[in-house]
Amino acid sequence: MAGTKKEELFSIQEDMVSMLEHLSDKYKLEDSSKALRVILDYVAKDGDIEEIFTKRRCLRCGGRSGWEKQSDLEIIMNECMGPSIWLAGDPADLKKCMNSGIEGIVTNTVVQRELTEKYGSLINLTKEYLDITDKKIAIEIDGESTQELLDVGEVFTKMSDQIILKIPCSEIALDAFSFLKKEGIETFCTTVFSLNQAVSVAQAGADHILPFCEPMKEIGVSPSKLVKDCVDTFKNWDNRPKITAALVRSVDVAHSVIKDGADGIIVFWPIFQEMLKNTYTDKWNKIFMDEWKTMHKKSHLKGLPVNLD
Repeated sequence: MAGTKKEELFSIQEDMVSMLEHLSDKYKLEDSSKALRVILDYVAKDGDIEEIFTKRRCLRCGGRSGWEKQSDLEIIMNECMGPSIWLAGDPADLKKCMNSGIEGIVTNTVVQRELTEKYGSLINLTKEYLDITDKKIAIEIDGESTQELLDVGEVFTKMSDQIILKIPCSEIALDAFSFLKKEGIETFCTTVFSLNQAVSVAQAGADHILPFCEPMKEIGVSPSKLVKDCVDTFKNWDNRPKITAALVRSVDVAHSVIKDGADGIIVFWPIFQEMLKNTYTDKWNKIFMDEWKTMHKKSHLKGLPVNLD
């Protein structure tokens, strides 16, 4: 009979067992077997069979650990938040921006070289960043072997769980991304100039792909083209990497990469400030402030803690 249950032996990954147990608990089902039957009923009745069996999924590629339970907050944040803004620059300049909706701080070796003249060493500079925020801080590291990258990276990840390791795209970086993924250490892959590179480092386990934008204009290519190509390529991947636009040095390029779907952008703080400016905003802010002041003069704001005198 169609409704008769039959015991069968199947092999599935441990993370799938955890997923079934989670679903059983969350939806108050009798056991994990019931959760599996619900999923199979959906596939049989409502699922798009062609889409289910032809869509490429990558739960365990590049060192990924498979299904992981997300908190309700993480789900909401992942689904509803727009592009993130990461800042680059001197800790002394960035400190005032840290409560302005910023995702975190990103460094590169050019900035590091300049700022270590002021702060004495890269470790000291990192401590300065950690002193001004509890947000994520991406420290760029480099080296001539995978082991060197891992050894240098370990120094920084031991300093704080805020640290993200930012590594240039290269062959030696692939094994590093794979190892760090298994260790649960978040990574950025920088100096990405092609879709081939993006796919390769994503398969290795990089969490963020950083397409370089401004240099593309020098060769007559749209600065957001690679961002868009990456967004289109990875959109159907499960646990896809985030596409974070790097070397964004003008408000025009910032607008372009945001429009073309970047998950985030990295800008120096003066560009961030410039992104907020608009002549029409200034015009209308003045109109509204003049009206506010008029109400104040007529004592219509009495009882409010205004400071316009």
